[in-house]
Amino acid sequence: MHELGWKNYKGIAARIEVTGYTDTSMSDDENMDISMRMAEVVADGLIKQGLKANSIVVSGMGEGNLVKSTADGVIESHNRRVEIKVHQAAQPTEPSQLR
Repeated sequence: MHELGWKNYKGIAARIEVTGYTDTSMSDDENMDISMRMAEVVADGLIKQGLKANSIVVSGMGEGNLVKSTADGVIESHNRRVEIKVHQAAQPTEPSQLR
């Protein structure tokens, strides 16, 4: 995460989504828990780098949205991931939107 230059987002009004995913190697409940914990670790790292906690939305999707389909119980590292999406706040374009 250090290499991604998160300092550039410190002063920008943005919503950051951090979503964890797993493979099919565990039960549904375990996968949901693991994916949420993975996302929380990444979010904590972003906060330590100076991003505001209230701008980060954390979620776990378990084995939802597999990158590579596998049979249940198969370990697939491509599916074990955390995705970060940055949604920058829209900048006002009309004079009436400026305050």
